[in-house]
Amino acid sequence: MPSSQWPQQASEIARLVWAGRTREIGALEAVLKARQGARALTQMTSLLAHAARARRAPHPQLTFQSHADWPEDVAAKLLELPPHFVRPNDLDAEAAAWIFAHTLDARPALVLEIGAGVSSVILALAMARLADPLGGPKLCSFASEERIDRTDQVLAQLGLGEQVVTESSWQPGQRPLLVLSSSDETELALAPERLRELPAGSEVVFGSVLSPAQRKLLQMLERAGLVEATEYLAVGRGVAVALRGRAG
Repeated sequence: MPSSQWPQQASEIARLVWAGRTREIGALEAVLKARQGARALTQMTSLLAHAARARRAPHPQLTFQSHADWPEDVAAKLLELPPHFVRPNDLDAEAAAWIFAHTLDARPALVLEIGAGVSSVILALAMARLADPLGGPKLCSFASEERIDRTDQVLAQLGLGEQVVTESSWQPGQRPLLVLSSSDETELALAPERLRELPAGSEVVFGSVLSPAQRKLLQMLERAGLVEATEYLAVGRGVAVALRGRAG
């Protein structure tokens, strides 16, 4: 088995453990023992133990890592996350996977994120795919100083530090993409100010619109004429897509 397939197999093991399918786990384990070296077997044993514990008391990080829709390179990076980096109130995996694909389709010059954490990792991975010799798009996140510092450390460890900028700026005619990944009211309070800076017609993605804080924010922004919701998606804890209005 090529070494490049290891992240895919590791994610498969995690899903099987989660589902309690011990017969399939045994078969996959036998293949890995025969074809992989000691390092891979050690990783697999550690992942099995962690996944078994998670099945009794699910941890959001394993759920996020073992999501079925991650491309192989994304799955590999997620397995490198430090323990307990993903928090229970972070953007869920299904919504994050949709936002990753949507960002690749939209090809924004800049992504502004309200929030930080594993969602920043996913957005930075999208930025890295869109990068070109001239530098390509960047990510600028707004959250608590502590969370930003921790996220920046992890992004640097994953080799994604070059995708991040600390100040939001764009050229005339460009429309940044605003992603609301946080469900924290304190962090979401930063959204209106960032939104007023955007050109009319810029896209805004609410990553957990069914959460009370994001739902309340969307309603307030619509009443103020700052955004107009154009699409609601039954993805994760609800995704809403809106356009920056002309008010404000």
